[in-house]
Amino acid sequence: MTFDVIIATYNRPELVIRLAREVQACVPAPGQVIIVDSSDLPNETAKSIPGICYLRSSHKNQPYQRLLGASASQVDVVVFLDDDLTIVNPQLFGLLISAYENTTIVGVTVNIDYHNSIQNQFEGPVRNIKSPFWQLVYRISGVTIPPPGKAGRFGIVGPKPQEKSEMDFFYGPCMSFRRSLVVKIIPEELLEYSECRISMGEDKVISMLASMHGKLIFFPEICLIHPVNESTYFQNVRSFTLKTTLSRLYLSKIYAQVNHKIWCKEKAIFYYFTLWRFMIAILSWSIKPSNSRKEKFKGVWDGLWLSITLPKQARRLTPDVNWQTEIEKDIEASNIG
Repeated sequence: MTFDVIIATYNRPELVIRLAREVQACVPAPGQVIIVDSSDLPNETAKSIPGICYLRSSHKNQPYQRLLGASASQVDVVVFLDDDLTIVNPQLFGLLISAYENTTIVGVTVNIDYHNSIQNQFEGPVRNIKSPFWQLVYRISGVTIPPPGKAGRFGIVGPKPQEKSEMDFFYGPCMSFRRSLVVKIIPEELLEYSECRISMGEDKVISMLASMHGKLIFFPEICLIHPVNESTYFQNVRSFTLKTTLSRLYLSKIYAQVNHKIWCKEKAIFYYFTLWRFMIAILSWSIKPSNSRKEKFKGVWDGLWLSITLPKQARRLTPDVNWQTEIEKDIEASNIG
């Protein structure tokens, strides 16, 4: 079974080259490493390395870059990797690809030693969130943690399984899918939200939609490290909280689609959940004032307001963009195929 590795990158020229070389050193190695680059400047080194297919993306838009890479590929399976990963198990791809011998499986991932730099930007809770009082508040406000490997409302997901398991979703740093499926399921709505910088959780969107067509499998072996690096998602607490809030609405829509729920009901539940998030954020700031806590409740309000005022048709956000045409132009400009 043939496979390519696709790395969407933005302004990390040294890291993406290091990862590409690590990928090429794995056994088995992919047919090619496809680097889809939306950086401010072209990566001349990447262009010159044998076995690397270098694509310049005309959009700084990660789901578009993933779709562009998959569209340029001609293999059975595509493996998406974040550009700042480190490979610690050179048999990574053998583990992934072996699972596809089962024709009911459409996606496979592995365990990652994940270090999140974003959480360091937020101050901790003002009270012990494990106390009976706060546990009651969270239950009343709609917070439920799904079982391991399962996805719930608002993009809330359960912990990683401890053994090989079927999952409802994947974590974005490493996802693999049958290429013929992934080029069909990435919705234009996701591309439009990402283009306007108001979207997060694209990994959950893509993988949850894939789960409608077959099984998603998780291997518990740690094969990758995701180190603490500056996030391309995070600019400040307020904007990040806005995007998180708005993305919870879109992920609720995906949840309703995947689980055959009534969208109007799920939308009402989202507003109930988000109003609670707003009140809890204000309460936290009132008890222990800080600029970070103040920016957080402002961000929740911004996201809530935007969820009401955004056009119902996401297509209106990018009316002049034809995504298929953009893909064809980027592939042609890179002299691929």
